[in-house]
Amino acid sequence: MSIRKIAQLAGVSTTTVSRVLNNHPYVTDDKREKVLSVMAEIDYVPNKNAINLSNGQSGVIGVVVPYTRNSCYDQLIESILEEATKNHKKVMLLPTYFDKKLEKEYYTLLRDKTIDGIIVSSKTHDDQFLKELNQFGSIITTEKTKVEDIISVYPDRVKIYHIIFKYITTLVSFDSLFITVTRPKEQSFSTEIKMNLFQEYFPS
Repeated sequence: MSIRKIAQLAGVSTTTVSRVLNNHPYVTDDKREKVLSVMAEIDYVPNKNAINLSNGQSGVIGVVVPYTRNSCYDQLIESILEEATKNHKKVMLLPTYFDKKLEKEYYTLLRDKTIDGIIVSSKTHDDQFLKELNQFGSIITTEKTKVEDIISVYPDRVKIYHIIFKYITTLVSFDSLFITVTRPKEQSFSTEIKMNLFQEYFPS
């Protein structure tokens, strides 16, 4: 049943019905009671998605992760869930498995207002893509980016790699040394940092 029919049965305007559905404060008590009474009588269940679209808020936060079988991401997800619960928000987990097409589909959820904001723990798309997406909602990354407009919360990987590589140089001599990475530096700024510092300490 449409809100127009509810308005007719309650003897109020469709604007009033809309305000009641959205918990708008500017509705008199008697009109609110009339609308709620009609809704209860006809067993009306409001379409939450439609209400969210009209409000411009869904109450949902998207979390992009490459996968969950990792203690680092498990701890991150647990912390996000804990804080989201405290703030009465829902969390939508979005595992990509480094699938670039799938990751892009997830980002459209922000553009389409299915989610209010997105936390990106790891990405395959470049920073420019996130910069363009930033206009549709809040984006936070746990990787350093080259875009000033995007909030980044991340460990100081440069300092960590300096400590690790410097320590390795103090160990016994070795004939060859190599490093493994999950993604090429063209796809990951973190990998780029790691590879550059590795070359600095261990030039080929």
